[in-house]
Amino acid sequence: MSRVFVAILTILTLALLSSAQEGSAECPELEIIGPRWSIAPKTASTFVLKISEDRPEEFRYKWSVENGEVASGQGSRVAEVSSTSYGSTAKVTVTVSGLPKGCPDSTFTSIGVDRKPEWHMLDEWGEMREGDQRHRLDLFFYDLARSEGLMGLIIIGTHPAQTSRASPSAA
Repeated sequence: MSRVFVAILTILTLALLSSAQEGSAECPELEIIGPRWSIAPKTASTFVLKISEDRPEEFRYKWSVENGEVASGQGSRVAEVSSTSYGSTAKVTVTVSGLPKGCPDSTFTSIGVDRKPEWHMLDEWGEMREGDQRHRLDLFFYDLARSEGLMGLIIIGTHPAQTSRASPSAA
């Protein structure tokens, strides 16, 4: 008789524990996935909310950006964000409505915004012999190799002041 009582008590205890677990909702994990390094100012970059929930379409999403704006995607899990200022940090936040009570309803990520490029003219020349041009280009590339983080730009063409002087005269 005592074995039957212990078996019934065990079954009732397990039934109560399983019904208690069904009533408690687990909170989904929220994570924003976006560019890895930095974003270009005034250019849209894509951010996606990764949510560990079976039916994410049941929730509502509100995106906000410090030092920027939401260009498109407000109300969805994918937003296009653009930053408004060079050299700043953009803080992208999403708030989710409709999650179970007591669950964290927002998450954010911060990302750097590229600095405005600084231009430094290293050299400029007009007509010259081919050997002299090669020597000047060697010096140009040498200066670039010594300077960390610099990029080179070579413009081949006519200087605007030379163009105006070279205009044909009326006959």
